[in-house]
Amino acid sequence: MPSKFSYISDKSMRAITTNAYFEDIGFQIQQELMKAKESVKICVAWIRWQKYAPIFDQLTRRGISVEVIYNDDYLNRRYFQAPLHSTTLYPVRARHGALMHNKFCIIDDSKIITGSFNWSRNAGRHFENLVVIEHDFRLVKSFLTEFQDLKNYFSEFAQNNKIQCLSNYDYNQCRASSYNLGILGHESGKYDDSLIEIWNICLTHDHGTLLGEHHENHLHSYLGLKYESDYDQDIIYDKQTMLSEVTQEFEKTAQIKNHFISRSKHPIHAIGSVSLLNANEHLEWDEQQEFGINIFWRDMYYRKVIPDIIYDDDYGFINSIIRNHR
Repeated sequence: MPSKFSYISDKSMRAITTNAYFEDIGFQIQQELMKAKESVKICVAWIRWQKYAPIFDQLTRRGISVEVIYNDDYLNRRYFQAPLHSTTLYPVRARHGALMHNKFCIIDDSKIITGSFNWSRNAGRHFENLVVIEHDFRLVKSFLTEFQDLKNYFSEFAQNNKIQCLSNYDYNQCRASSYNLGILGHESGKYDDSLIEIWNICLTHDHGTLLGEHHENHLHSYLGLKYESDYDQDIIYDKQTMLSEVTQEFEKTAQIKNHFISRSKHPIHAIGSVSLLNANEHLEWDEQQEFGINIFWRDMYYRKVIPDIIYDDDYGFINSIIRNHR
């Protein structure tokens, strides 16, 4: 028997429900898929194509959108059985032999299926788990974002141009792998002036090279960053609100990325801004201020090697970036 519980969240009229399964997991997945009314988004490392391709066909014949992200490897290619109808497939090959190892499915943008269970031939022999969560739209938003990011990774992987570090290391050009980071400066002065910098950052050694800088006026207003609406705690966070938020965030990120790319002769792999990392502790406990570079966009090819936050190195080029933008 599944473990079940439900509760009301975010003042929504619809209860969040959660079911956990430890037996007959493949059957439960099939049951949930067949309940879909609008869309199915699958992101699973390995697929038992002989079993699931006919299910995808049944869904698409009913007019349901089916998208499948899976790991591009020998097993999936060997046992691949193409769906006969309009299922959209994204075989993802991660960098340097890593795996696309997710195991989740989004149904109708309102239900999450996740857990340790792979949708593979042998998964039913193992001790595995499956969790089905419905109407938790903040959770759905996180999975939708990851799904879209992986679709972007799939479309951009072949186009990625890997670059070498441009720094001189021990009096020789470094030649290690690197990435280019755009720094979005804060606005100041009568004309809301922002300092924009592009840095080439080594992935192996602690050094970086300033590739260029320029100033822009009213950039934050132009990019829609200056006036952020406060989150209304009383809002009913339903499916429509979540989908609207996802769309707005992707559009805003794309606008910032495209703005940097259009004004730089160098490829851009990440964009960030200098932020105070311990604002609450500084105000409440008078802790010394700690600054770092918050990364708010990364090229998916570099996501596993570029951190969310680049911390102050106290003496090197990161410290000089932070001092320029505090």
